[in-house]
Amino acid sequence: METRKLIKFGNSSYVVSLPGKWVKKNNLSKGNLIYCQENGNKELVLSPERKEEVVIDRQIVIKIDDKSEQDVSREIVSAYINNFRTIKIQGKELEDKAEKIIGIIHSLIALEIIDQTTESIVTRDFLNMKNISLDQLIKRMDILTRSMISDSKNCIRSDLCNSLIRRDKDVNRLAILILRSIKYRLGLSGDEYNNLFLCHTVYEQLEKIADDAKRISKYLVKKGFKKDEIAKIDEIYNLIEKAFIDTLKAYYLKDPVLAQKTSKILKENVLKKCASMESATKNKDCAILAEKYRTMCNHIK
Repeated sequence: METRKLIKFGNSSYVVSLPGKWVKKNNLSKGNLIYCQENGNKELVLSPERKEEVVIDRQIVIKIDDKSEQDVSREIVSAYINNFRTIKIQGKELEDKAEKIIGIIHSLIALEIIDQTTESIVTRDFLNMKNISLDQLIKRMDILTRSMISDSKNCIRSDLCNSLIRRDKDVNRLAILILRSIKYRLGLSGDEYNNLFLCHTVYEQLEKIADDAKRISKYLVKKGFKKDEIAKIDEIYNLIEKAFIDTLKAYYLKDPVLAQKTSKILKENVLKKCASMESATKNKDCAILAEKYRTMCNHIK
């Protein structure tokens, strides 16, 4: 193994000389481009030309006979997450299960049916994973979840449950795509594993918070609350909403100190307000709602 001394060049750059044999072997000369890529193990890989990714048309056949809807759904989603380009679903029971299976397919972004018979459905994945941005997917999930929290608060006054259910399904679709994107990037050498782990944690919490908002909205619609109880419910939910916004702000700013501060203040304030609401009323529905708020609070971190 050869060694090279690191030389400072200008205010922000460094230079390392390349072995002459390697330069000659790759027919390089002054002015040629050298491509650099981090491999995630504190190593920098240099290559004389950009290596284009070879897209492999991976195929899988899923047999559905004598399987539950849950098992079939799990296999289809698993194939999608594992980047199978073509998924063939086959079975004599397909005609009876087609409606449910088509629903599962439509819940997966860019997975389309290209052929269908009474005993077979063939799907094709039209996503180019190289063009998928994890940051943009997280932002889309954030925007949807933020709107769900806002509308969930208002369900104590008007029924917005159907709208929240639709948006929750969109959140779930994005969550599956994010998991797929993370799995895809784990196979590449240029991504930092810490960043992928953080994206995984954030998308999981966003999905749980969206579910919390949906469940709370249903509870607020079904139960009747007094005016003073509504005031306390609004106060707690406003605290949770602010904490959610501040926590995501810390994530985008990559500021762990702000995230920890937000989480600590959130838990202290929400727990106090929940305890205060429970002690101020004998309404069991308020106690149940307080517990739901605590659960949501634990998911914001």
